Parts: sequence; structure tokens; C-alpha cells
Amino acid sequence: MFRVLQKRTRKWSVCLRNMLVIVGHGPSIEGCGLGDFIDEHKVCRLRRANVNSDVGFRTDIVCSSQERYEQKDTEFWHIGNESNTCDGELRRRCTRVLKAYRPKWWKASTGLSACIIARDKGYTKLGLIGFDYTLHPETANHWKHDVQAEFQCLMNLGIEIEEL
Repeated sequence: MFRVLQKRTRKWSVCLRNMLVIVGHGPSIEGCGLGDFIDEHKVCRLRRANVNSDVGFRTDIVCSSQERYEQKDTEFWHIGNESNTCDGELRRRCTRVLKAYRPKWWKASTGLSACIIARDKGYTKLGLIGFDYTLHPETANHWKHDVQAEFQCLMNLGIEIEEL
């Protein structure tokens, strides 16, 4: 199930308890003013783990293909890539899930990978912010990942997806 919530309503806190918020890098994070709301939840940040008043300061999990983004005392979902020493099992698992949608680009984005890992770890409700191209593939004009396949994959993970 995918819903776009009306921006900046505080009814979210009631309907989105026990949600993992995954913060991406899309332009929609700029000026969103959701930092306090995001910090009320468990938070996963992609790669460089941006923190500021718009997207909050809390970081419980970092998801990246590169070890350099690992942070002390923070859970790290290392999805690996072709050039590092990670065993790559998380990357292979995410790629297998995406391949069912016949993508033009075989590798799942870090954002989609984080969603798949979250589902596999038992999260049933995700709040996504900064997932502009994945959630709205019609807006992507030059992204290297297959946004149509990623969107279909995301919508069929069997968990609740909320765009923040």
C-alpha cells in the first residue's frame, strides 16, 4: 500500500507509530521542515547520513554500499558493491528481488535496497522522504537506475509505504 500524506499535518504521529523512516537524498528533503517528526521515529539514512533541522538529527541505521559511511554505535546495513570486500549477500538479495521486475539496470539503488532489507528485518511500515525518483518515476529524466522497475518492486514489497 502506498500513500502520499498531506504535507506537514500532525495527524501523522497517531497513524504512523512503529514506522521506520528512511531518509534519501532527493530534492524534496530541502525545506521540508520535518526534522522533529522524523526524530520521533527510528531513522535509517542513506550513505552520507545527512542531518539537519529539515530531516532531523537522529540516526539509528546507515545503509550504504561503502564502508566509509559506517558510524560508531549505529547499525550499518552494508549492501556492498563490485569493488569492495563485503561478501555481497545483501546486494545479491536485493538484486534478486528487483530482477523480478525486469529492470534495464540490474543493480537496486541504495534506497530500494534499504526498503528491501527493512522488510526482511520485519519492518511493516516505512516512511520515505527524499525518494523523489523512486516514488515518482515520471519525474526522473536521467537517473541511472530503472525507476519504473524500482517503483513496481517497492509497491509490491507487501509493506506499508508512506511518502513524507
